[in-house]
Amino acid sequence: MSDPYVYPGTNVLKNRRDLRNHDDAAKFERLMSRERLTTSPPPANINYDGYKKLHHHIFQDVYDWAGKPRTVNIAKRDMFCLTPHIDKQMKERFALIQKENNLKKLHKEKFAERAAEHVCEINAIHHVS
Repeated sequence: MSDPYVYPGTNVLKNRRDLRNHDDAAKFERLMSRERLTTSPPPANINYDGYKKLHHHIFQDVYDWAGKPRTVNIAKRDMFCLTPHIDKQMKERFALIQKENNLKKLHKEKFAERAAEHVCEINAIHHVS
């Protein structure tokens, strides 16, 4: 199955500038997302819908699919979450975060530990590149 997120015959993500060189596309993503991070994000709850809003906010200038769940299964060294399970897994992960009081009032070491786990798991579930 071909990957609809990349240009055929490459590992370069399809982008709004139609940049097909990996380094140029990566630089474009860095510049545009950095610029977008200097603007106020939309109000977003700490849940899967809020995550999608923030993802869209950060990457909307780079990718047409920003903020949307991926539609194909992908792997690097290991397989990422299979597409039929993304919504369920993301909702479960954010339910865990909410169960932990959204990580509020934790000592910095405990916050770092818990946040790192959640970020890694969210990345493994949603990853598209």
